[in-house]
Amino acid sequence: MKRKSRVCGEYPKTLYRFFDKKEYALRFIEAGHLRAGLLSGYKKIECESRRDETEGRSHYRLREMVTSGIFSQDSSRPAVWKEEMGVGEHHGEQLNLIHLICCSRSLENLEEKKRKFGDFVVRIASPVSLAIDLDYALNGNNGEGRNLIVGASVSYSKGEILEGISDSKDCVDLAYTQKPPTFSDEHEFRFCLFDLSQHRAPIPKEDDHRYIEIGHHLKYAELIKT
Repeated sequence: MKRKSRVCGEYPKTLYRFFDKKEYALRFIEAGHLRAGLLSGYKKIECESRRDETEGRSHYRLREMVTSGIFSQDSSRPAVWKEEMGVGEHHGEQLNLIHLICCSRSLENLEEKKRKFGDFVVRIASPVSLAIDLDYALNGNNGEGRNLIVGASVSYSKGEILEGISDSKDCVDLAYTQKPPTFSDEHEFRFCLFDLSQHRAPIPKEDDHRYIEIGHHLKYAELIKT
């Protein structure tokens, strides 16, 4: 039986991952060692410049027909309802257990990124290859695991009016891919690891991370000088 792939999403040609210690960067390159952060963990991360208290919840506005009502103080008079074109507020929340491996799509604003994420930069020349390696590491050679790997660029549109949204799935996905515009200089791309197990292993309270070992040298990853 053909192994079922659990990789989806759209992947760029190149990504960059930052590390605060050289040994962590080399462990990633040489053995595929990764630490993935729990989505909701970024609400309380110690680094204030990286903390997003709205993480895991989407907020967007759409131009659409809006229904409003006018109520009289006289309870005997019925409310007057009207429907007109306006801007509707929408919110969503992601309830799945999701861990993130965060990268950057460019080296723009490099010094600021190094300050926030670390001085050691690894170029990933084939992000889709990393996604496939994560699939095998998490789901096994037979593909029987219950982990989904979704690649997604972050949308810096939280609280904004969205134009041209025709697919309801795009709105649902914003719960784990949307951040406020103030984070836009990060140019973030996420490997989103969904744990779809029926019986989920509890996350230790003192550690919001998931540790992954791919187990071989990553030919598509290299430490670069910046």
